[in-house]
Amino acid sequence: MKKKFNNFLKENNLLGVLLILFLVIFILSWVITPGRYIEGVYQTAEAIKPIGFFDLISIPILTLARAFHIVFFVIMLGGFYGILNQIPTYQQVVKNIAKKLDGKIVIISSFLFLLLSAFSGNMFLLFLLAPFFISIIMLAKYDRMTAFAATIGAMLVGVIVAPLHSLFLASFNFYFDYNYTNFLIEKIVAFWVLAVIYIYWVNKKKQKNKPEEIPLFKNNKQKSERGLNFIFGFLSVLFFLFLAFVMFDWFHALGIEGVREFSLQLSRDSFLGLILGRFEQFGYWGSYDLIIFMVFYLMLITYIFQLKWEKVKEGFIWGANQVAKPAFYMLLTLIFYYTITHIQGQENLYQTLVYHVMNFVGENSLISYGLLGFLSTIFYSNIPELVGEMTQFISFVNVGLKPMIPLVTQVFYAIGLIFVPTSLYLVGGLVLLKIPYFEWLKYIYKILLVLTVVVLGFIMILTGA
Repeated sequence: MKKKFNNFLKENNLLGVLLILFLVIFILSWVITPGRYIEGVYQTAEAIKPIGFFDLISIPILTLARAFHIVFFVIMLGGFYGILNQIPTYQQVVKNIAKKLDGKIVIISSFLFLLLSAFSGNMFLLFLLAPFFISIIMLAKYDRMTAFAATIGAMLVGVIVAPLHSLFLASFNFYFDYNYTNFLIEKIVAFWVLAVIYIYWVNKKKQKNKPEEIPLFKNNKQKSERGLNFIFGFLSVLFFLFLAFVMFDWFHALGIEGVREFSLQLSRDSFLGLILGRFEQFGYWGSYDLIIFMVFYLMLITYIFQLKWEKVKEGFIWGANQVAKPAFYMLLTLIFYYTITHIQGQENLYQTLVYHVMNFVGENSLISYGLLGFLSTIFYSNIPELVGEMTQFISFVNVGLKPMIPLVTQVFYAIGLIFVPTSLYLVGGLVLLKIPYFEWLKYIYKILLVLTVVVLGFIMILTGA
């Protein structure tokens, strides 16, 4: 029995880690009395709130119901690339880029994902872009680990001191009146230092590999006309730039009112309002809005390239099958959040752990908020919800400490995203590329330690420590 269990963990180490982590949460729910912060004061619940037998059954169902938008987005992402792979032009564009850039693609991809992550924070859109660059990198005969590190890995590293991360800025500004200009120059400098270090590491560790199966890419031998390649490239770049523009929260992050006002004018126009119908204001677009525009893009592309319905259906099913397992694992990472918020309620394990950290380290210590940022990675993938939860205890700390708290929280939350097994996009990417979790830890731990030391030095300089 023990041997079978060990073999199971070896073959499914990420699933094993998630199960062990859930077991820890399960045990803690039986031995720790939860509590909550009310106006900065911690109050213990009257009794423990253990996870029971029926909870073990209801939690996965509840998670699927509440987080269906994540699963739906990942399935649509797979179908999106499955349909694109039915178009010879898409395949030709990917191959041409891989051939032209070859040895430079790892550096270019790493830099692009670092930059887009740090100056937009749009993780849904970057995750959508990742399979395209993964295909290019692997067609250039680099291994899966290099492809992952130069795309999704870079995307997560870019969050560490992201100067203009839309979600962090918008959330902290909404709840704490935090201005994006706080430490802006310092964060830009720190970003470039981290980016150079990470790109150097990935480029140094890159490995050529024998041709292997590329996720979400069919290596067909059909060719297309050069003019069609240009049309496809132009429409695709336009598609990405438009989404990057409308999915950035210009108002809450940067205080720019004009973008959402423009969208309001479009919706109120007597002619355009009827044609376009109801849509979310620019700056507030989420996963469902992204999916709608993905469908619009595919309709346009399939019309231009005269793709038959049979091919569309075949491609979508093929792509959806490829991402079914990543979607399942990404769903598993969200179980921890729904366990504390919907099973335990407002008085939950997370708030209790916050209290113990604060009590042990001190509520007026930045170390506390660093630890809380890291701890929050386990429970929260939704940054606005995390920041909203933090209002219960941040609002009452030392005023002089407050400007540093968003930065410290972001830094250590992002460090957690790079290796904690509940990191949504980390898990999705690892499963998609069939990279064992412990292999990723072995690959990343040295550079992660270096990046952590660098940001600690950066924080110490800012605080004058």
